[in-house]
Amino acid sequence: MAALRHGAYTGVENVCLPTPEVTPAMFAKSPLIIAALAVAFTVQGAPSAQAGIYEELQRSVREYQNHEAPAPALTKRQIITPNGTFAVKGKQERKQVRMAAWNLSLQGDRLNTRQRLGHPTYRFYELRGDVRTEIWTYPHLDRIYVFRGDNLIETRLD
Repeated sequence: MAALRHGAYTGVENVCLPTPEVTPAMFAKSPLIIAALAVAFTVQGAPSAQAGIYEELQRSVREYQNHEAPAPALTKRQIITPNGTFAVKGKQERKQVRMAAWNLSLQGDRLNTRQRLGHPTYRFYELRGDVRTEIWTYPHLDRIYVFRGDNLIETRLD
C-alpha cells in the first residue's frame, strides 16, 4: 500500500486503498430492485408523514369536545396529547395545528354549527369594544350565520 502525506508531517498518514474494479455484473440486479420498490410503493402508496399528526390532532380535539380527555397542548413546534408528544414539522402541519387550536376554542352555538355544517367558507369578525361578532358564510347553502361571543344571534339568507 502506498502512503501519502498531506502538508507538513504530523505523524499521521493517510492511506490510499485500491478500489475494486466496477464491472457490469455488479449492476445486473439493480433493475430488479428498482422494479420491486416501484411495485411496493404503487400497491401500498408512499408513506405520508402528515397523515400521522393530522389524525392525532383530529382524535385529540374530538376526545376533548366529547369530554373524554383533557385538551391537548398545542404550540408552534409540538403538540402534547395523552397519547404522546408529536413534533410539528413544515408549513402544512403548522396550518393543521392552527385549525385544531381554533376548533378547541369553539363552544356553544359556534361549536354546534361547526359540527353540523362543517368549516365555514368565509369567516369574518368585528371587534367593537369588548364584544366580538363573527359572521360565517356558507355559499353552497346560501346561509349567513352571525355570532356574538359563542351565541348565534342571527341567521340570514345569502
